[in-house]
Amino acid sequence: AIATIDGIRHVAVWQDKVLVSKGLGAVTDHFEVRYATNLALAFSEPAITGNCQGVIVVGDTGYVANPVTFLNPTGNIAVVDLPNQVLHHTLDLDTMGKFIDHLFEYHGKVVSTSIVRFNNPQWGFISLYDIATGTFVHHKVNMPLSQGAGIDNGLLYANFGGNVGGFDLNTGQLTN
Repeated sequence: AIATIDGIRHVAVWQDKVLVSKGLGAVTDHFEVRYATNLALAFSEPAITGNCQGVIVVGDTGYVANPVTFLNPTGNIAVVDLPNQVLHHTLDLDTMGKFIDHLFEYHGKVVSTSIVRFNNPQWGFISLYDIATGTFVHHKVNMPLSQGAGIDNGLLYANFGGNVGGFDLNTGQLTN
């Protein structure tokens, strides 16, 4: 199946559905869920406003990176109750989430990368939200953290200051 979705950013899979985040170019709802078999719309969540980026699923919960708007100084993670098709709550990252981009799941934590652009000097944030305790740990990286990232063996690999580096999610240190 093919579906035309303006502003599509990231996708994730939950059961027989595809979760879609939308950013610039999206005209309506910035988060929607589609049936995997034919990509028809299952539901959308209009309570999530502004551009969205990364999206992941942990159990029956969707997490959506929501930098809100380009000019907004903060960002959050929208937490969606997928079976009940509603926004459950948001996790406020304050200024550490201004340009929140990617989301990952790592050992019961939601890992987010935020790219603080247009500052001099530039820096980035890597935030870990512990789902079980409801607490955050934020790590400031004193160099630009650019788009594109992946996790392997506890290391978050990304573009740090123009070089590929590994950030150890267990120790909170840039390792290489």
